[in-house]
Amino acid sequence: MKCKAAMALAAVLSASPIVAVSAAEVAQAQPNVMFCTETDNHGFSYNQQRRRYENASFEQARYTVNIMADFSSIRIVNTARQSIFNLQCRISNFTVTHPHVRECTDGSGFNFTYNTQNQRFTFSQQYGYVYGDGDSIHIAYGTCQRF
Repeated sequence: MKCKAAMALAAVLSASPIVAVSAAEVAQAQPNVMFCTETDNHGFSYNQQRRRYENASFEQARYTVNIMADFSSIRIVNTARQSIFNLQCRISNFTVTHPHVRECTDGSGFNFTYNTQNQRFTFSQQYGYVYGDGDSIHIAYGTCQRF
């Protein structure tokens, strides 16, 4: 008599379609993950009392960056600040001199630029002043390491 677990497994396998997937397809479907640490973060913060932006230093952050497919998009997750950014990426306009640079944006003022050779990045928030909502404007720089 067969073991009940083996019989159940055989029933599941016989009812499930078998799909062949290449290693390249699996690698492309799975995001690559990097851990990024800011070295410094400066910009401008809106002073409500003075009704103007003033120089500001911001706390350096650490976050994970999930790289989808061939760097066509990324997802930045900062658990400490409880924020998630989904950005679309493209190869830099400087492809002749810097083909290894990727520029990513969410279309509303957040930009992440990454060098695939030296793992350096810049991450900026630029919309506060333009939108007139008093949100901070800042740029950070640092390095990433792949998991």
